[in-house]
Amino acid sequence: MNTGTLIKYCRIFRGMTQKDISEGICTPGHISRIESGEHVVSNEMIMKVGKKLKMDIETMQRSYRKWQMELELWLDVMVKEITGEIELLREIIEQNQLIQIETINGTYKLLKARYWIMKGNLPEAESYLKQFLNKRIAFYMSSFDYQLYYHVRGMLELSKGNSRKALEWLGKIDEEEYPIKEYYLHLSYAYHESNKNDLASQSIEISLNYFQETNNFSRMMDASILQLQAEGKQGNQDLATVEKKYDRLLQRCEQLQDDKRKAMLYINLGEEYAFYEEYQLAEDSYIKSYQLLKANPDSVDYLESILGVVESSILLDEHREKERNLGMVNEGIYFAEKIRDAYRLTLLRMVKRRLTEGEYAYIQFIKDIVIPLLTKEGRYAESDKYMKEVSNYMKTNGCPAPKMAVY
Repeated sequence: MNTGTLIKYCRIFRGMTQKDISEGICTPGHISRIESGEHVVSNEMIMKVGKKLKMDIETMQRSYRKWQMELELWLDVMVKEITGEIELLREIIEQNQLIQIETINGTYKLLKARYWIMKGNLPEAESYLKQFLNKRIAFYMSSFDYQLYYHVRGMLELSKGNSRKALEWLGKIDEEEYPIKEYYLHLSYAYHESNKNDLASQSIEISLNYFQETNNFSRMMDASILQLQAEGKQGNQDLATVEKKYDRLLQRCEQLQDDKRKAMLYINLGEEYAFYEEYQLAEDSYIKSYQLLKANPDSVDYLESILGVVESSILLDEHREKERNLGMVNEGIYFAEKIRDAYRLTLLRMVKRRLTEGEYAYIQFIKDIVIPLLTKEGRYAESDKYMKEVSNYMKTNGCPAPKMAVY
């Protein structure tokens, strides 16, 4: 940012006009030309304007350059998920006085929204993003900020479980203006959730190459985990092959001492076992993820592990471990409410309905609450799965089958 632009932003922050600044110094037209970059501003003029603004312009310019470097680094460590450095940089950045200037702090607000998504606090992230609906704030966004906004907005929708909206936002990104190809991984998740398997595979490959080029090994693991999950969705591998592939990645997590991704692998492996109707193996796998995540229960993965344990147990025997299952579901409901995860809160209440009121109440809850929610959020594959469950139950019990949803 050149000196003239900084003067302009500081003037707007102070609520002053060009006439206010120019009085006793020069003409308003001269200030206008300085702000637009038409005139090179002298040190003497910088001092006079700074005095009017009650700001040290030269110091602020040095502070701005430092701040921009810190913001770039903050984004980089968030992409690489280096937790300690994320928190350290946040503290440093938030001590800078420039954070108060609305015309300058757009990138910071977008990164803070991303930070809250990472923390699982989606309402806080949304509150930051909503500020960009203000035309005055949006006017001062750089081209990069617009791309970052699309990316973070896509991440938010993905975290809320709305893959359709996530695809809309991520699809707006101009790759020439935004070199951070991490967003292809988020595209992959959205395509995967939307059952667009070919597009998911293409995006996974691009993200894998990007993470490899940037030596981002932890995110390479994320892409590899999703790739394995996508392969499993195709259902053309025998269980022994699937287990070998998971075992390789689990060993890699063990070497890296990465319990978070190890837990994710056990959740995905549990899904694979459930697909092959190996419900005891599925329950065992989910329990391993649950135990790994107990130290950090305020997370989506923790809720997924609880759902996996309980649903696998019910499929083995509805009356088996009922007290334990109900305790886990209540625990999940507590944490889902705490992190405001409406989607998984609904699924946990669905399972609780089954445990406490029986099969019919469970089916009614799916039909009246779960399927409409999944359809609204664009989770069509899951919606179809539950629709089939309702249909099978109604056929078995002599009720007319409901119509399948049309998307």
